[in-house]
Amino acid sequence: MYRIGICDDDQVLCAQLEKQICQISKEMAVKVETEVWCSGESIQNDLNKGVQLDLIFLDIELVQRNGIEVGQFIRNEMEDIKTHIVYISAKQNYAMQLFQVQPLDFLIKPVTEMQLKEVLTRSIRQKKKEAVYFEYHKGSVYSRLPIKDILYFNEYG
Repeated sequence: MYRIGICDDDQVLCAQLEKQICQISKEMAVKVETEVWCSGESIQNDLNKGVQLDLIFLDIELVQRNGIEVGQFIRNEMEDIKTHIVYISAKQNYAMQLFQVQPLDFLIKPVTEMQLKEVLTRSIRQKKKEAVYFEYHKGSVYSRLPIKDILYFNEYG
């Protein structure tokens, strides 16, 4: 399962991106699960609670906590360099501020279906070259661990 997050304060754009991602993933025969947030605070809270994503489409201009701050939180405080971040913005003037966050890409709004497909293809290809994961659900929380980090399984009961 490939987990994709979308964080933008424009709910119409979020719905469009989610629909396009689902359509592209079907064409690519990749199982995708998407989750949408409308603020930097809400995605950051969920990431703190253990939500794991492969790819995040992250708007830069959010109301309180902007996308650059969320990206810095992911990279620096969570020490997560594996989650791919794709920034989306209507303005190009942020490019230099994004180098420290090491995004996979930077897309200018409106985002085209071709751009989405290219980013998804690149992200999935890179993730496949990384570690293989053991995926599991505990209640309503989806989690995964790199197989290399598992020493053994123990059955309780």
